[in-house]
Amino acid sequence: MSAAEGTSIFTIELPWGVLEPIAATPEAAAQELRLAAAIELYRQGRISQGQGALIAGIGRSQFLDELSRARVSACQVTVDELMEEMDRAVSAHRQHIAPDPADSNQPA
Repeated sequence: MSAAEGTSIFTIELPWGVLEPIAATPEAAAQELRLAAAIELYRQGRISQGQGALIAGIGRSQFLDELSRARVSACQVTVDELMEEMDRAVSAHRQHIAPDPADSNQPA
């Protein structure tokens, strides 16, 4: 079987029978391993949600469901990163707001 254009295929050699507890068929085991790899890479912050979904071979909303089942937070942002992002947003917002005429000392 050949890979679809723009995809890669790689083979992992495992001892006989090691996949039996994971899934009933080799195809189902491959799907489980793809999902497990995607969840772990996402948990480590190495890939995005979209990349995780692509690796797992599922849609992004389903990947979010799988993250929840695996008890992996879908939000991979630290408090410090979130505070920096909020500061940037507030600063950008202030730059786009016209000055309030009531704040000026000049008569209208």
